[in-house]
Amino acid sequence: HLPVLDKMGRIVDLELMQNLVFNESRDNTVLLMAGGYGKRLHPLTQEVPKPLLTVGGKPILEIILENLIDAGFSNFYFAVHYKSEQVRSHFGSGSEWGVNISYLEEEKPMIVANFFLVH
Repeated sequence: HLPVLDKMGRIVDLELMQNLVFNESRDNTVLLMAGGYGKRLHPLTQEVPKPLLTVGGKPILEIILENLIDAGFSNFYFAVHYKSEQVRSHFGSGSEWGVNISYLEEEKPMIVANFFLVH
């Protein structure tokens, strides 16, 4: 938080650091992994892919997307596989959010390894 003072040194406003940092447009392209089966969440993911499971009435991937948009990003790739047609149908080209969304269709889900540093 950053207090805004008047000439007399009185607090007249309060700026949040995220507003100062996130109002900037960013050219970076963002890759979001949205292709897994969500096996640990079965039976929730039998009909709906994990990225479209809702939290607070909104799909998880939509919450992530909106947070990244708020951070200034506008170009996205979604890596999709399991029930990808549902993800494509929900997000389309991204025009509803004023961004560009492209899709990378995985032939098989990408496996992301966990790495641990042992001392």
